[in-house]
Amino acid sequence: LPPKEWSGVDTQDYFGDCTIVQMDIAGFTRMASVLDAVELVDLLNVLFMHIDQAAEYIGNIWKVETIGDSYICVAGGPRYHRCTDHAERGALMACC
Repeated sequence: LPPKEWSGVDTQDYFGDCTIVQMDIAGFTRMASVLDAVELVDLLNVLFMHIDQAAEYIGNIWKVETIGDSYICVAGGPRYHRCTDHAERGALMACC
């Protein structure tokens, strides 16, 4: 799908009240070479479940997607208009 369809937001729209957070696991490639596939998927599921719970607790966080070991989310933005503390929420997410 083209990016415009990912969120239903026109790509030309501008949202000043948002912070984008992208996280990935340091050493993931090495870890993936040591663990078997089931262990690796289980690890990612547990990790992302806890990050999702943190996002829910922090609030005003929109999970965009996960790809491999990468977790991408937005604090504030099109789903939570007028989120004046988006930078603080994004920083809290980055500490997960």
